[in-house]
Amino acid sequence: MREWLLVAAGGAAGACARYGLDRLGQALRLHPTLAIAAANIIGSFLIGLIAASALISTPQHVVWRHGVSIGLLGAFTTFSTFSLHSLTLMSDGRWLAAGANVGGSVALCLLACGAGLALGRTLA
Repeated sequence: MREWLLVAAGGAAGACARYGLDRLGQALRLHPTLAIAAANIIGSFLIGLIAASALISTPQHVVWRHGVSIGLLGAFTTFSTFSLHSLTLMSDGRWLAAGANVGGSVALCLLACGAGLALGRTLA
């Protein structure tokens, strides 16, 4: 039951963090793609860092890791929003922007996740 509560609490926190990032992007007059990409890049880095912490795993760490990776980061990252935005760009005929969004987001998220893994392994 504790694990469920941690995932739920993490999900609520992640959703609020994602909303805050979106509002910040609006306040700074950034294109919505940048806030979406930022959430995915930050989330990718953090999930890589958390995955690396599995090297020192205990039952307490597993419960905490689920609360953060499934709850917080699951709600914070925005793959469904990213997908909709990419398809909207495509349907609007903005193929270059859609390609840059898809390619750039995937590449940067993979790099961020790798950086998180590397840092986590160094700290372990």
